[in-house]
Amino acid sequence: LLERYPVKVPVSFAVVEVGLVRPVTGIHKGRIVEICESGCRLEIDELSFDGFHLLKCLDETAGYRLRIVLHDGSTEIKGILRWINSDSRRMRQGFVAGIEFVAPIPKEDLTKLIS
Repeated sequence: LLERYPVKVPVSFAVVEVGLVRPVTGIHKGRIVEICESGCRLEIDELSFDGFHLLKCLDETAGYRLRIVLHDGSTEIKGILRWINSDSRRMRQGFVAGIEFVAPIPKEDLTKLIS
């Protein structure tokens, strides 16, 4: 079992279509709140972006991925949406999404994020 680290890292993200690497949505804001080498929990405010609903990403045959970029632009991570829950711990409406990274995040990038 991989060790998970609590973090608060602002990110921007877009949904892209695999193969074409074409953006399906514009760029939107979120925040990584937990991370490990193979994935993260991403806080987001809504599920529908530019007419595209994130639930479509849960269908593995649809071929959608998330392209997540750290707020400083230093790191880009490609991920697969695995689950979405409403976030009952937050005072305002929002959601938490489970993201599996397409490739493990390099140790040096992980170390930078958790320090």
